[in-house]
Amino acid sequence: GMFLLLGVARGAVLFLWSLRLHGPGGALFSVSLFVFCPNILAHSQLITSDIAFSLTLLLAVASLWWLYQRLTWPRLLVGGLCLGLLALAKMSAILVLPMLVLMMAGRLGYGPAVLEIRGPFVTHALSSRLSQGLALGLASLIAGLLALGVIWLGHGFQGGSLPSSAYFAWEEQLGHSGFLCPLIHWAKELGLAPQSYLYGLAHTLAYAVNRPTFFAGHYGIFSSPWFFPYAVLVKTPLATLLVFLLGILGLVRRRPLTSRSGTGTPAWYPLLPLLILILVYGGFALTASINIGHRHILPIYP
Repeated sequence: GMFLLLGVARGAVLFLWSLRLHGPGGALFSVSLFVFCPNILAHSQLITSDIAFSLTLLLAVASLWWLYQRLTWPRLLVGGLCLGLLALAKMSAILVLPMLVLMMAGRLGYGPAVLEIRGPFVTHALSSRLSQGLALGLASLIAGLLALGVIWLGHGFQGGSLPSSAYFAWEEQLGHSGFLCPLIHWAKELGLAPQSYLYGLAHTLAYAVNRPTFFAGHYGIFSSPWFFPYAVLVKTPLATLLVFLLGILGLVRRRPLTSRSGTGTPAWYPLLPLLILILVYGGFALTASINIGHRHILPIYP
């Protein structure tokens, strides 16, 4: 039952974001595609992390983009909470980091000329891109610290022991966790995060390679950049694919890259966080060695 509610919440977030972008008609159309999508109907009833991850990733991207438009304490608290929930949902949450960097770069490069800071004791407007960048970086760091607090809360503030399922030694996990090995080791030694969480992250990184895969009649230890594009084409309703195609044609016909909105920002600026989500997550999926299910590509469907 709870996982069905997560699916409903994901539809609600999609509706509200589409309402902001396209108005009531666009929001109703977007949520109609969502509720009739067989992939959503199938996976929302399964006890897996996929729907929870799709929901929290959408929430984290939305809340941080909202924060980057105007720095306020309520937006900062919401952003930190959503980041923390994302980190608890799935270890793939680490992919949000390059998304945040690109969103900050997009805000500085194409956003409004002034960044407002509003708080109980200060109201200020930053016009320098350097000062804006420093403010966005500091806000992101604070949101990250709040997210770390949510992780500790999710683990009941009990982080001194390994989970009961820890059947591999720390050294073996860290030795296969790639470029994040020094960072995980450093966080473990300083006790910055629950040890069980860090162990789970190291385990995920260590065993994300050489996974058995079945694709187009072939079974073995391999990965293919065509796995997820093929899965999307054969598992997405034809009507939805047609809508995607018509949307792309509409964007090209309107030439949004050269048009400007009344705020002085490009017409495509409000779409930037969603485009970044697709770019980063889709790029990771194409290059990842884990080709074990279409469910792993669900976060790009919104």
